[in-house]
Amino acid sequence: MTHDRILHVVDKLAYSSGVASIVLNYAQCAKRYTFDFMLNEEPPEDVMNKISGWGGSIYVAPHLHMRQGYKYVRAVNEFFKTHKEYQIIHGHVANAAVAYMNAAKRNGIQYRILHCHSSKGADTPIKQVRNYALNKMGVRAANRYAACSKVAAEYLFGKKPDVTIFHNAIDIDKYTFDSNIRTHLRKELGLEGKLVIGNVGRMTPVKNQVFLLSVLAIVLKRLPDSTLLITGDGYLHETLEHRAAELGIADRVSLIGETSQANELYSVMDIFALPSIFEGLPVTGIEAQANGLPCIISDTVTREVKITDNCSFLPINDPDLWVDEIIRIYKKGRVDVDKELMAEYDIEIQGERLEEYYDRLWKNR
Repeated sequence: MTHDRILHVVDKLAYSSGVASIVLNYAQCAKRYTFDFMLNEEPPEDVMNKISGWGGSIYVAPHLHMRQGYKYVRAVNEFFKTHKEYQIIHGHVANAAVAYMNAAKRNGIQYRILHCHSSKGADTPIKQVRNYALNKMGVRAANRYAACSKVAAEYLFGKKPDVTIFHNAIDIDKYTFDSNIRTHLRKELGLEGKLVIGNVGRMTPVKNQVFLLSVLAIVLKRLPDSTLLITGDGYLHETLEHRAAELGIADRVSLIGETSQANELYSVMDIFALPSIFEGLPVTGIEAQANGLPCIISDTVTREVKITDNCSFLPINDPDLWVDEIIRIYKKGRVDVDKELMAEYDIEIQGERLEEYYDRLWKNR
């Protein structure tokens, strides 16, 4: 049995997944531990190659559907029966933890870390009720607790005093503003001379990008050379296209899709807008601030995401407020990033904290 491998349970490692981005950041900078992954779908080939290059392994379990949950339960049980090399698992999927945490427990895995990345159970009442019950059972099967923010910790673990906060950390240098990339990509994308309002994230209801279409329609009345750039993908892609057409702004909306170069697109933007209905602690907000972008964020998102003074929070029931703020901060422009302020979100610093956490578990086993 080796002590240097940690099994991370994540649903997927897609480019548009914030959780995937965070876990891969930690995996890449790990020095004393190798991250293996249990997923519900095959990752992109380049992600697979990265993990292999770091010495990690990938295991794909069945999709977890309520009607076929037994397949998932049976698969994770069989996995832990045959993989005795793990003494620590680190789970990032709360509503499936009842299955994989209990399977790990039955098979003698000593440390079972459940890590919360959200501040709400789901985006619909039915799913919220379902996940409330599943999450509670998952928490009971775990025996160590982590979260990306205080609000996420309180959501899943209540008043537990022993929750460790690991910030959604990034490679600061990777997201630093680059004027050459800005010039090149703006020309390539046909965005020269335009005000570019940007958003990065999955195209799902909780990310609320449809709200930004309403905002853009009003902005265009005051600043005609404006455009909306959304990087990411999801099942609302066509819905966003149709809504943009209904508003008569389809030619001012660029839906880039998933890309491994999202970090470069921050340099293309003038303003970063995040109208999410809820978030644990949005890594995209950290990335945008590392780029020096002025940011407008939904007031339902934890203030823990605010690092610079160039970040404001607004309600998502009034597009006009967002329009006024966009025009105000556009005139203000980017700010120089103080790397000392970013230290709590620097992956090199936070990655060492995580490995020290693992060290303590191994020492006490």
